Amino acid sequence: MKLVSTANAYIFVQTKLETTPLAGAKPLLGAFSPARSRRMKISLLAILLVATTVALGSSPSASSCPAYAATTVTLNPVADTYIDSLFPTSNFGGQNVLDVLKSPFGVDVAFLRFDLGSIPQTALISNAALRLHSDGVMETVVVGVHSVSNNSWDEMTTSFRNYPKWGNSSLDNMTLSSSSSAWYGWNVTSAIGAGSSVVSFAVVSESITQIGMVEFDSREGSSPPQLVVTYALQSSTSTTTSTSSPQTTGTPDNVFTDTVAAMISIVFLLIFVGLPTYVVVRLWRRRRARAGTVKQQGGWCKVIWRLL
Repeated sequence: MKLVSTANAYIFVQTKLETTPLAGAKPLLGAFSPARSRRMKISLLAILLVATTVALGSSPSASSCPAYAATTVTLNPVADTYIDSLFPTSNFGGQNVLDVLKSPFGVDVAFLRFDLGSIPQTALISNAALRLHSDGVMETVVVGVHSVSNNSWDEMTTSFRNYPKWGNSSLDNMTLSSSSSAWYGWNVTSAIGAGSSVVSFAVVSESITQIGMVEFDSREGSSPPQLVVTYALQSSTSTTTSTSSPQTTGTPDNVFTDTVAAMISIVFLLIFVGLPTYVVVRLWRRRRARAGTVKQQGGWCKVIWRLL
C-alpha cells in the first residue's frame, strides 16, 4: 500500500506488484490517541448540534404563514318558484310556498336562485348549505337538491313548459317525515365554484315507492329559504404573501439554508460515528510508477481517494 501526497488529498495506491509504503508518508489526519479521538468526536458532536440549531432557526415561523379568517353569510333567494305538471302553463312565482311532489298523477319541482355577489371572488368556499323551512310533511318524502346550470330563468314566467333543466345526480338528499314545523338542510358546497356570481337549485321529490309531498316556505313566506355559505379570505395581518398558492409557507432562501445545514449535519454525523467516505475510481494505467527510489510496473490500479 502506497500513500501518494497530492495538492488536495492523500491517495492510497494499491497495485498488483507490491505494496511498499512511501518513505515519510503520513496519514491525512494523523494518528490519534484514544483520548484525543474522544475529544474530537465531542467537538464534532457540538458542531452537529450547532448546525441543527441553525437549520431549525432558519425555518419559517408560524407567524410568516398566510392566515385565513373564516366568514359565514346567510343569503336569501333573489328568485324562487315551482312548476306543476298538472298545470303546465301556470306560473307560481308569487306564491308564499314551494311545492315538491312526486305521484302517479304528476310532479312538482321547486327552483331557487341566489346572488353570490357579496362573496369575494377570491374566497375559498369551505361549506355551503341550502336550508328550507316546512310547517310539516304530509307524506314521507325523499327530497334531493340538484344544480341548475341555466341561471336566466324568470320566476314570474317559468312553468312546466319552459323550466330550466337540472343535473341528473343530486348534490344531496334527505328523507323528510316530520309532521311538525322544522328547518331542513342540504349540503350544496360542490355547486359553488370559485368566483361564482350566481347559483340555481332544483328541489325534487325522489320518492320511488310512495307518494311524496312537502311544502316549503318561499321567499314570500314567513321563513324564506337560506343559503348559508362559509368561506375564508387571506388575513390582512399575514406577513407573507404568496402569488402562486395559499399553502406556500417558505421562500427559496429558507429552502437553500435548510438544505446546506442538513448536508453539513450529515457530514459531521458520518465523522462522529466513524464511517469514512470514499470515492473509488478504477484506472487503467500502463506506465512506470516511481515510489521513492524503487521503480515498479503499473497495471490495474484501484485508487481510493479518502475524502475525510
